[in-house]
Amino acid sequence: MAYWIRVFGTKRTCPHASDLLDTCLRHGFELESEVLGEDVDWEQVTFRVPGAREGVMVERVGGGPEGDAEVREEVRPVIATFEGRTGEHVDEVLDTIRKTKQLFIIGVPLITPAKSPLRRLAQTLATYLARETRGLYQVPDQGFYSPDNELLVPDTL
Repeated sequence: MAYWIRVFGTKRTCPHASDLLDTCLRHGFELESEVLGEDVDWEQVTFRVPGAREGVMVERVGGGPEGDAEVREEVRPVIATFEGRTGEHVDEVLDTIRKTKQLFIIGVPLITPAKSPLRRLAQTLATYLARETRGLYQVPDQGFYSPDNELLVPDTL
């Protein structure tokens, strides 16, 4: 996966996989979904345009008995990137990342063009998950965003 978005959720309750699909359908995407796990406690959901081999994959980190340790391991390097940074929303973003209870990694295939509907789908899923889990999302080489798509802290290049 070349293009990915991470969602840092502070709420322990996970949206159902079927709610993710409903959100996509409401935004005009015609999709099929494949769920690894149960609708309530899923590990991974893949969304594909009918007939396509590849699609958008959403992986959930934070479910199950090892969830808290897995989340801490994933966010530790992200927290380290904030060392010495200042700015209007830096403390707010850092606080949210520290309070992360579950992490979602949304991946799009390597050969996906920048203006592809799959990238729009990834963005739709990121804003939905950030809103539903009281979190924020990160787009690499861009920065950290609120659930309302407001850039809070840009990535430093």
